[in-house]
Amino acid sequence: MSLAGRALILVNVDGAWDKENKVGGVAVVFRDSEGKFLGVVSRIFEDVFSFIQAEVLAIRVGLETRVEWGLNMIGFESDSLQIFSHLSTISEACVAHIRRQANSVAHRLACFAPHCGNDCTWLDVPPSIICDLLEEDVHVPCTN
Repeated sequence: MSLAGRALILVNVDGAWDKENKVGGVAVVFRDSEGKFLGVVSRIFEDVFSFIQAEVLAIRVGLETRVEWGLNMIGFESDSLQIFSHLSTISEACVAHIRRQANSVAHRLACFAPHCGNDCTWLDVPPSIICDLLEEDVHVPCTN
């Protein structure tokens, strides 16, 4: 189930976990209801002990960024069934579970984050590492 058309801002979140190094990478992708790229945040976290923890950290970063950017109506989309089942019990939250293929932009950036070396934020113009996926998603050329 997608939230497209139902929420003003769609927020795709994903977390990646490097078990050996106990490092988590998260990505939060913001798009308008038509799928147009608005911004993306990637963060690195140390002392991460499970993939669930990485997914929860991604939601946290999404909520923090929402407040920081002054966004009101948002809908979260995650490919983590565990996160979806917990968040969907909150009546104020608009949450949808989506297939991993539908979350490819956030997934690629979450996997890349631990190798990036620092936290990153991109507004309006996406990083080149996700342009091909954005173009596939909405069939709109990247303005990079």
